Amino acid sequence: MKYLPALILTFILIACQSDQDQHLNKINDLQLELIDSEFNTNLEVTQELVVEIENYLSKYPDSTTMPDYYMQLGDLYTNVLRLPVKGLYFFQKVHSDFPNHHQAPVALFYKAFALDNYMGQQDQARLVYESFLKTYPNHELSETVELSIQQLGIPLDELVKQFEEKNN
Repeated sequence: MKYLPALILTFILIACQSDQDQHLNKINDLQLELIDSEFNTNLEVTQELVVEIENYLSKYPDSTTMPDYYMQLGDLYTNVLRLPVKGLYFFQKVHSDFPNHHQAPVALFYKAFALDNYMGQQDQARLVYESFLKTYPNHELSETVELSIQQLGIPLDELVKQFEEKNN
């Protein structure tokens, strides 16, 4: 009985929140649960977060958070759910639909990276990397892009070996 006023207040606060705020709160809560204390990604939470973000974006297509959520979806699909084609879709959406957004160059870089490292499409990756350098020659990722072009097609274990030899 002594918890009844707190319970009623909680229900009132939830009822007063807009639907959009409820979605955003759910997304924020899931983002906090995504990584556990041992820095492992929780797959169930990832799947729930992806669904929640996609629902939010379809319900609120004019949201100013859209490019950031597209980037997060691209990352989750590519790196956690291992669905790089779907990840590429979201990276491309950021770059093409929001060309002036600060994430647009990063999205183009991630697109090339996914083509190379997750899909084995080095020729396509090269084209995207070269497009990056042409479009963003002074971007902070330009040196990384140039190095990535040089390393296209070299297996990861070989790159690690080269790195170790260089630094020993």
